[in-house]
Amino acid sequence: MVKISGTQFRVRTAAVVVIGDELLDGRQDTNGPAVEAALTAWGWEARARLVLPDDCALVSDGVAALLQKHDAVITCGGLGPTQDDVTRQACAAALKVPLAFHPPAWRAIQARFRRFNRPCTENNRIQAMAPRGADVLANPNGTAPGLWMADRGRFVLLLPGPPREMQPMLDVVIRDLLTGPAGARLIHRRVLRIAGRNESQVESIAEFLRSTEETLRLAARVSGRRCRPDPEKHEEVICLAVLSGISL
Repeated sequence: MVKISGTQFRVRTAAVVVIGDELLDGRQDTNGPAVEAALTAWGWEARARLVLPDDCALVSDGVAALLQKHDAVITCGGLGPTQDDVTRQACAAALKVPLAFHPPAWRAIQARFRRFNRPCTENNRIQAMAPRGADVLANPNGTAPGLWMADRGRFVLLLPGPPREMQPMLDVVIRDLLTGPAGARLIHRRVLRIAGRNESQVESIAEFLRSTEETLRLAARVSGRRCRPDPEKHEEVICLAVLSGISL
């Protein structure tokens, strides 16, 4: 909870669940960082990232647990037409709702196959199934639609795994669904780059920051230390004032 001139705003938190057996054999996850960067840019705070195999029970348990602690859970992957694509079923189980057939989604899938002159097989029909009450989100670059569900003031967003499908949908969804009255406010940020001091020396300014109610993050890099105040009071003037009060 943060406070601005007597008004309180709760910073909204989110968790990311990245799904796929291939991500647990050493291959790099690019979707998780992309989602977290988008959340941060739009004023959300990403608090956790979970990488899970294509296992319905594990995904369901993971989503349900994260929903207890965060305002939104965003999943990437597992929306294809094959048996190992379990995210729809898992999220429906996490929210305790059945899957239901969505005719408009099925028509859109069939139309995409016709457009590329390819056969639409019966197993693609699973991509038109959605947890009851979910909004189906158009995927302009693939056959797997995204899904958006609200549960007692919390949100679950399902995005496809291929980055070329996920990223365009992410930009639109975060802007339109996770901001505004139901979402978060923009966070103003400044980064102070420091050279010639180690982390222990730079950390001494934390005592000053504790009195400002701001968030201070320190990172050691080859190119130098970074001191990043994240003023979640949502006022740029506060951010500048915090940095002006720091001296090393």
